[in-house]
Amino acid sequence: MGDDLFDVHTNYLLGSYSAALSEAEKSKSTSVEKSFLVYRSYIGLADYNTVIVELADAEEPELQAVRVLAQYLNAAEQEQPVAQHVAEMEKLVQEKGFSQGVLVVGATLYALEGDRDQCVRIAHQSESLEAKAILVQQYLASGRVDMADKEYKKMCAADEDAVVTQLAGAWLCLNKGAKVQEGDYIFQDLGEKYGRTPAVLNGHALCFMHRGSFDDAEPLLREALEKNTKYADTLANLVVCSQHLNKQPLRFLRQLKGVAPGHPLVKDVDALEHGFDRACARYAAAK
Repeated sequence: MGDDLFDVHTNYLLGSYSAALSEAEKSKSTSVEKSFLVYRSYIGLADYNTVIVELADAEEPELQAVRVLAQYLNAAEQEQPVAQHVAEMEKLVQEKGFSQGVLVVGATLYALEGDRDQCVRIAHQSESLEAKAILVQQYLASGRVDMADKEYKKMCAADEDAVVTQLAGAWLCLNKGAKVQEGDYIFQDLGEKYGRTPAVLNGHALCFMHRGSFDDAEPLLREALEKNTKYADTLANLVVCSQHLNKQPLRFLRQLKGVAPGHPLVKDVDALEHGFDRACARYAAAK
């Protein structure tokens, strides 16, 4: 990542998409790398139409992948079929997998789709730190802390000071019960350097949630929601936090389904609902 785009990239990684766009306007760079960050920031703000329209004729593989991701999310938000967009992304990965950007965006789509195997398969083909961070997230989500730790060590060897490496380290700490405080220190440090971004606020909130302090976590999540109403981590954490505080979580769950239909929390809730429906049907049939 060029020095001219450092602030753009950092704000993107920390969920400050509007700030990333503002920093991009200051940059004199005309690189594909800049466009890649700019349009992913638009996606982060759920401005899918801008991406779809402006990248309609994009020739660069990584920008084509970003357009497909925007089309996928736009369809998901409108509860329309997404299969064609998933298929298009798979074709891009197969034909343009030499592009690190294609691999990162492809892995991102499959993570949103909830297809962990495909996500991991694609992310493993990339040497980028962001792809390694995706692997850390996926392994943690599946309870493989050992595998997540392995990928994190690779990130540290490549660049231990990178923001994405620090984030991955904090996620790992949260999944090692005895290291929650260490994770909190990392989020505090990131907050002091880069501000109270959605990623930082969610990190702080998770530290409180891991300690069972949901009353302390909720204001942080509300603040994160004000900064971006469609940040998936905020919505998922608000669902969990609201449930523990005996508050209504359904609004946040509906929003989460629109933003990340394959999110593990959404899939778990859907499975429970279908299980309940099947139980009711069996009971009715037995009467």
